[in-house]
Order: sequence, then structure tokens, then C-alpha cells
Amino acid sequence: MVNTKRGSLLVLLLILVLSTILHVRIFTTDLCGAHVWRQTATQSNIDCFYEEDQSIFNPQILARGNGEGIKRAEFPLMQWTIAKSYSVFGQSITTTRVMCFLFGSLGIVGFFLLLGALTPNRMVVLAGTMLFSFSPLYYYYMINPLPDVLALVLAIWSMNFYLRGYKNTGSLYYFLGTLFLSLATLCKLPYILFAGVPLGLLVNIIRSKRMKPSGIALLGSSIFMIPATLWYMKVLPEMTWNPVMTGVFSETKDGHPIWQSLVGNLTSSLPELFLNYASVPVFIVGLYVAFRNKKTLLHQHLPFTLTGIFILIYFFYEINLISTVHDYYMLPFIPLLFLIATRGFAHLYGSQQKVIRITTLTLLLATPLTAYLRIDSRWNTQDPGFPSDWYAHRDELRNAVPDTSLVIMGSDMTQCIMPYYVHKRGWTYFDYELSHEKLETYIREGATFLYTDCELTIRDESLKPYFKNEVGVFGSVHVYALQLP
Repeated sequence: MVNTKRGSLLVLLLILVLSTILHVRIFTTDLCGAHVWRQTATQSNIDCFYEEDQSIFNPQILARGNGEGIKRAEFPLMQWTIAKSYSVFGQSITTTRVMCFLFGSLGIVGFFLLLGALTPNRMVVLAGTMLFSFSPLYYYYMINPLPDVLALVLAIWSMNFYLRGYKNTGSLYYFLGTLFLSLATLCKLPYILFAGVPLGLLVNIIRSKRMKPSGIALLGSSIFMIPATLWYMKVLPEMTWNPVMTGVFSETKDGHPIWQSLVGNLTSSLPELFLNYASVPVFIVGLYVAFRNKKTLLHQHLPFTLTGIFILIYFFYEINLISTVHDYYMLPFIPLLFLIATRGFAHLYGSQQKVIRITTLTLLLATPLTAYLRIDSRWNTQDPGFPSDWYAHRDELRNAVPDTSLVIMGSDMTQCIMPYYVHKRGWTYFDYELSHEKLETYIREGATFLYTDCELTIRDESLKPYFKNEVGVFGSVHVYALQLP
């Protein structure tokens, strides 16, 4: 069946349907799990686009005090697009998750087409697509609001267009490739690293003495990088708050030395999260096959070799920030890892020994189960990744005071989670940071309510004169109306 075009499309559809079935219970689940702070930050951008300023150039945050809250970093293409979808499907976390899942599914289709541009073997293409689809890291983030996923999807499609342009000497493909690369870079700056693909192709074009017209078209397509260049020329000087900018010169997030981060990523994150345990054997074989012929790496596979080198440089520059915690920073590695794994599958499945073929196929078929078992517990609403009462009582907390109220929220070091869950604008603080002087300043600037689960705040005698009355208690979260004494 897989040897025909219709058969391979049917299997691709089955992969997407299987992914949908495994994710279906999450579509209506509110934000929780690993890096929920980053998800709530993105979702707050989406809500602000829908409810307030709809200009794509003005992404807003909720922890804004009494200001307008515009905070620019990556170009908010994903956030703005999802906000626009609310006009059709309604404002809800389900709409967000469905849109994110559709973006992720387009990434799976893009990887399928990318493999199709590399090999005519339909079985290998489908196997590689399935391996990619059930990378635990991709499986988790493809349904969560994170701009990194859309950036990755666009980068995958850009590689597909570039390779098809090279095979067909088609100018249109090159222009599409650079357009998608520019959009990927706009969504998240590190995806400029996928420029290694067109650079490698350009080197190969020059080597083959085909500079006209193919090389000229490829060079000419660089005009599409202008929007990304202009955007980051504007926002990078404003991003001094972002530790990504200082990279290896910043302190480690968890206090671990660099060598521990390297070992942790190599021995734990790589096999468990990035690849999937069932994919590890084919990846190891693929790595051996890929590096066995250095000439192939430096010629036929030069576009991917250059991209891999660029991403490794990025990894070592950001290693203090990534540590073993920020796994979503590693998403740029995923396509290259699974190109290698696909190569390993092709080598093993092409073996003359039946036992090797059966074992390889068994590992492939196990990937959905192993991804599910590793990741599904991340969506644990009883332990959502922050104090659970904010999740359990989210509707009551949102309805406790009017949405137009400016409020103070704590204890929240992320500045994202509590503002999202109470759906209010205002200020956040962490632990002991709320002094009576600071509280009085916030009240004078317009704060009318305080949400807190912080015992230090609740018991602080110097703060009690500012509590007009207790609006309600929701689990461990107290809501107070504020006043000037």
C-alpha cells in the first residue's frame, strides 16, 4: 500500500489521526505542565490581542501595572493569528490548542514532504515521518501555545522548498524557501540558523558551476529576509531584560556547571525527550551511517551539516540558560535528529536479515506508545506546575472582582501564571517583595484588589491597614479589597 502515492498519503493521514486521538483529551484542558509559565505568557499575548490592541506590532502583557503593557521580543505572528481565529471560533483555550495542534500537524506534513524531496522510498519517508511525529518533545509542545513550534514548522517547510528548488532549479521554490525562513526567524530568532540550508546549497551550486540562473535566484531570494532584519534591529536593543542575549556569559539557571548540563542533555534529554527511547537504536545507526562517509557530509549533505554546526554553536552559547531545564530551546535540533534517525531506519529496514527488519518495524510502531507514556503525565491538573489552587479555583478567582480592576498578585516569580489564571491586569510580586511602602505605591497607582497565597503577606501586620475587607478565600488564595489607611 505504501508504494503508491495514494497509499502513502493515507498512511500520513493515519499518523495524523493517531496523533489527534492521543492528544484529544488535552484540547479542553487549561494550561499546565512543564514550562507553563511560558505558555501562559503566550496565551496572555493572545488574549490581549483579542480583547485590546489588535495591532500585530503591539503585543501586550498582563503584568503591566497601570501602563499599556507593550513588550516586544519575537514577532507575535502565532499569537496574533490565534487571536484572529477567536473571531470565528470563540475565545477559549480549546481554540488555542486546536490552532496549535493544526500548526504542529502542518509540521508533520512538512517533514513528510522534506523526506520526499530526499528519497523516493515511500516506506522510508513514512517511517521518518512517524519517528518525527512522536518525538516526545514535539508531541508535547505541538498542542501548547509556544511560538517556537510555529517557528520550527516554518523552518521545516523552508528546507522543503529549498531542496525542491535545488532539484528543479526553480526560482519560485527558492523564494518560498526564504519567505518561510524569514517568517520562522520572525517567530523566533534562533531559527535563522536554518539559513545553513540555503548557504550549503549555494556552495554546492558554485561547485557544480551552475551559478546561472539557480545561484542568482537563490541569492535574490534573500530580499525576503528584510522584514526579519528590520524587526530585530528595532527590538533587540529593547531586549536587555532577556537572558538569552547574554548567553554563556549569564549565570546558570539551576547552579549546575556546564559539564553537568552537557551530560544531562546527552544521557537523559536526548534519548528520553528529543528522540523517544524507541527511536534511539535507529538514531545511533543513522549517526554511524551519516558519519561513515565524511565526503558525503561535506558535499551531498552540506546544507544539513552547516545547519547542524550553526545549531550546535547556538546550543553552546545558550547552554547556561538551557541547562537541562529549558527543553523547548532544543526544538531546532529535532528535524536534524530525525533526518539522522530516518537514515538509520532505511539502513536497518534494508537489511537482508528478517529479524533486524522485524525489530526495526516493531520499534517504529512502538513510538506512539512510548511518547504517550513519557509525556501524558505532564498534563496533570492536580499538579499543574504551580500552586494547584490557582488552577482548581480559576473560574471563581476570575469572577471574584471585575475584569477591569487593577490588581496585585503573588507570590508569582514568573509574572505570567497568576495574571493569566485570574485574567487581570496589574502587578505581581514574589514572596517577601511586597512591603507596605510598595503596596501603598500600587494603591496610589490604581490597584484595588490583592490576590495572594503568600503566608508572608497574609500575616504581615504592616499590610493589614491596607486591607479594606476580604472578598473571598479560594483554597489557599485570599482576595482582599484594598484601601489607603
